[in-house]
Amino acid sequence: MPLTEFQDNPIYLGCLSALFFSFFIWSILDFLSKTKQRQRNLESLAAQMGFEYFRSKWEFERSGLELPGLLRPRRRQKNLFGLGPSWGCQNILKGLENGREALYLERIYSEPEGGTETVALYSQKGAGLPYFELVPLRLFDKFHRLLELDISEIFRGPKMKRMELLGLPDFQRPRHHLWGVEGQEEAYKSFFSRDFLEYLLQFPSWRLKGQGDWIMILEENYPVPPGKMPEFADQTAKAASMIFPNVYSS
Repeated sequence: MPLTEFQDNPIYLGCLSALFFSFFIWSILDFLSKTKQRQRNLESLAAQMGFEYFRSKWEFERSGLELPGLLRPRRRQKNLFGLGPSWGCQNILKGLENGREALYLERIYSEPEGGTETVALYSQKGAGLPYFELVPLRLFDKFHRLLELDISEIFRGPKMKRMELLGLPDFQRPRHHLWGVEGQEEAYKSFFSRDFLEYLLQFPSWRLKGQGDWIMILEENYPVPPGKMPEFADQTAKAASMIFPNVYSS
């Protein structure tokens, strides 16, 4: 049978369609299986740490809890056709770390961009931190900064500027830019110590934000594997302890 006639054969087309459909179903089942396994792993980890576990933002808020406003992305995130929320949270672990409230969670972005990243948040009551962002060094950083802000933030939010932390003449070139509120330079110098900046050199991909009583640490678009979560928690908790003005004991 000629190849062209074979390709037009209903049996051939049926088999091809069945293979495609089977692969599609297998992909969905495999994704759901991995998602369930990740949930089980993180729930088990939460129990080991003495933390509470919540599968979703909805489950967290249904328990009467509230996520910090710092978690809301400031970069533009539009859902397909502008419908539905542009981001959400899942696999939330809530507890105490070094005497501070701690949250470890996965922030997920909707289509068309998509993406998942693990976020660590720490709170110290009365810290009163001015808003700041420490972002990894990259070309055209000021241009990137404007892209990450909604138009409403540019006009309503505090006037931001890129800052230099002086007074460390022999300190090697930092791997992060500091964006802060204009007029708050002295406040930033008080909690960005030399020890902290040297520690941060180990994590050039980290992004940090802080405001009020909260500090947030993440690596953009990177979900930390469950097996590495204890290490991530220890590393970020140490960074938070070096920023907050007062260190609480456990």
